[in-house]
Amino acid sequence: MRPTKLFISFAFLSLLSTSPLWAQSVVEGDPSVLKEDRAPDNYVYDLKVLIKKSKENIKTVNDKIKEQAARKRNQQREVKAREYYLRAQKLAEEGRLDQARDLYERAIRITEHPEMKYYIKESAHRAKVQEAALAREEADQTRRIEEEDRQEQEEVEGAYQAAVSLYKQQKFQEAQQEFLVVEGMVPDYKAVRSYLEIITQDIAQQEREAIKTQHKEVANQAKEAEIARLREKELWRKEIEQKEKAREEQLRNQAQEVYDQALKLYQDRQFLEARKKFQEVEWVIPDFKAARLYLKRIETDIEKDKERIARDREKLLEKQRWQEELDLKKKDEEFKKALLLKEQEEKAKAEEQAAFVYDSAMALFNDNQLLKAKERFEEVEALYPNYKLVRDYIRQISDSLRTEEQQRIVEEEAARKRAEKLRSEQLMQEADKLFSEGVQFFKTGRLIEAKEKFLAVDQRVPDYRSVREYFKKIDDEI
Repeated sequence: MRPTKLFISFAFLSLLSTSPLWAQSVVEGDPSVLKEDRAPDNYVYDLKVLIKKSKENIKTVNDKIKEQAARKRNQQREVKAREYYLRAQKLAEEGRLDQARDLYERAIRITEHPEMKYYIKESAHRAKVQEAALAREEADQTRRIEEEDRQEQEEVEGAYQAAVSLYKQQKFQEAQQEFLVVEGMVPDYKAVRSYLEIITQDIAQQEREAIKTQHKEVANQAKEAEIARLREKELWRKEIEQKEKAREEQLRNQAQEVYDQALKLYQDRQFLEARKKFQEVEWVIPDFKAARLYLKRIETDIEKDKERIARDREKLLEKQRWQEELDLKKKDEEFKKALLLKEQEEKAKAEEQAAFVYDSAMALFNDNQLLKAKERFEEVEALYPNYKLVRDYIRQISDSLRTEEQQRIVEEEAARKRAEKLRSEQLMQEADKLFSEGVQFFKTGRLIEAKEKFLAVDQRVPDYRSVREYFKKIDDEI
């Protein structure tokens, strides 16, 4: 019989050790024994029924009190049994087996109390309920972990597919970043590391190709620049040739024009002018038509018609001088007109500025700020001399300021004299007082104090009365 009891007790202790709670509240979850169905507010029990129900309730309450007391005792026994059990466990681990067995037996004896029979069964039921709850919680936790793993797997797969897509689009650097993200989330996921190894080479190859492309573009740009430079050079050469041809054509036209003039002059027997024209033609284009032949023959013609040429020359020079004077006069008139227009513009501008400053000066003058007004009027006079009544205002302000300055000087001089007179009176009063004190000291034979007083008098009013005589008397007596 005793081994069976020992087995039951140890089983009870094992069940108790699995429970996270050592004690249960005495009245937790127990409904009030006095609670009855609520009757309507106007319902009144019959007194006999009330007494009968009260007796029944007293019996029920007593039973509940007994149960609560028994439960409290059983909880205390449970706490004690657990204490013995834990101490026995520790002693057994330390090798103190006799003491451990004694504590195990104490724990068993506590649980053999008759009141503990139902409490042990209730404890086992609570343990089963708790195990079931723990199992459900573990299952829920497992499901949550699986769901999180699934979501993480989907997220990793999405990132992986995005990286693969970027790789296929040859966006190697972006793909590398995405593969690194996948590797950080799930190391060695699918072909991530293979992609990372390959993609480094691809990026290097892409960079090399980019450098080659850049070099090629630079070479193409240099080639295009050289072609453009050659084209520009060719265009410049053609332009020079065209300009040279145009210049030659222009020279030929000018030479032809001068040559025609020379012929006409020669035919008109104006040999000197004709010679000049032929020489101009020869300078511009040597051997132009018969210019050189005319130059050789014209000397003889010049000698023969020297006097007429001289007269013609004089007329021509006169005509030239007249034309020069006419041109000079025309230029002079144009210059005068331009100068007059410029002066008119400057005058209008100065008049506009002067009007603005004049208004400002008038405002200051009306506000009796004469100095500032005078500065403004002088500024107007500098901008536009003799503008309106500016000079009159300047003269009027100067007279007013001069009168005010003289008045100020007179007032300052009068104030200075009054101050000097007041100071003299004060010094005289002080000197009178000090002199009286000095005389008193002198009469009483206190010569040093008397001399100090007389010195103070002399500092305030030099040569005051007979101070000098007192000085002499004091010096003689000392």
